[in-house]
Amino acid sequence: MSFRLKTILGVALIEASLLIILVWSSINMMRESNEALLLQRAESTSQLFVSMIKDPVLSFDLATLETSVQELMTTDGMAYVQVWGYGQLLTSGGSLPSAEVRAQLQQDEGYVDDKHLFIKTAAVEVDGEPYGRIEIGLNVADIKERLANALYNTSALALAEILLSALFSYLLGSWLVRQLADLRKASKAISAGDYGVQIPVRGKDEIAETASLFNDMSASLLATTNELQELNQSLERLVEERTADLRYSNRSLENIIQSMSDALLVVDEEGQILRSNPAFH
Repeated sequence: MSFRLKTILGVALIEASLLIILVWSSINMMRESNEALLLQRAESTSQLFVSMIKDPVLSFDLATLETSVQELMTTDGMAYVQVWGYGQLLTSGGSLPSAEVRAQLQQDEGYVDDKHLFIKTAAVEVDGEPYGRIEIGLNVADIKERLANALYNTSALALAEILLSALFSYLLGSWLVRQLADLRKASKAISAGDYGVQIPVRGKDEIAETASLFNDMSASLLATTNELQELNQSLERLVEERTADLRYSNRSLENIIQSMSDALLVVDEEGQILRSNPAFH
C-alpha cells in the first residue's frame, strides 16, 4: 500500500468516524427534542380539550361536544378524537383506529409506529371524580418525515465532507509523495555512483529539512569521494616514482656486480693464476 493511499484512507477513516458520531448524536438529539415537543403538545391539547368539554359531558350536551370535536379536528396533525362518558362513546371525529391498532398499545397511550400515530388519553374529572375520558390521536408522519429528511440531508452532507476530506488527503498525499519521490530518485542516483546529486527544497517543514540534510550529505559525499580520488592518484604517482627508483637502483646494483665480477682472479686447484683482470697487475 502506497504512502498516498495510506494518507487518504487514514484521514477518511478518522473523518468518517467523527462524522458518524456527529450524525448519530444530531439525529438522536432531534428525535428526543421532537418527542419532547410531541408529548408537550399532546398534554396541552388534551388538557385544553378536557376543560372545553367538561360541562357538555356533565350535561350530556352532544351538540356542543360535536362542535368542540369538529373544532379540534381542524388542528394540524390531529388524526382522530373520541369522547367517552357514562360508560359509552358520546362523540368522535376523524379516522378512528381499529381494534388491531389499539391492541398494539400496551398502555392507554403511546406510539403506533406503523400507523404513525401517537395516542393520548385524559380523564374528565370533577373534584377527583371521573365522569368520562377523551382520547386523541396525533399524526406523527410529518415528524418522522422531517427526521428522515434530516437524516438524509445530514448523511449527504457527511458523505460530501468525507469526499472533500479524501480529495484534500489525496492532494496532501501527492504533495508529500512528490517530496519523497525526489528523495527516492536521488537515493537511487547515489547508489548508482552519481555522487553530489541535489534535490529541490520546498517549504520549511520536516520533509524540507530532510531534503536539505540530504543535499548536505550528498555534497559531503561528493567532496569525500573527490578527496579519495585525489589521494589514490597521489598514491599511484608515488608508487610509480618508487618503482622507477627501484628499477634505477637495481640497474646500478647490477652494473656494480658485473664490474666486481670482471675484477676477480681465477686460480686453479694448485693456486696458479689462470686469468686475472689487468687492473690487478
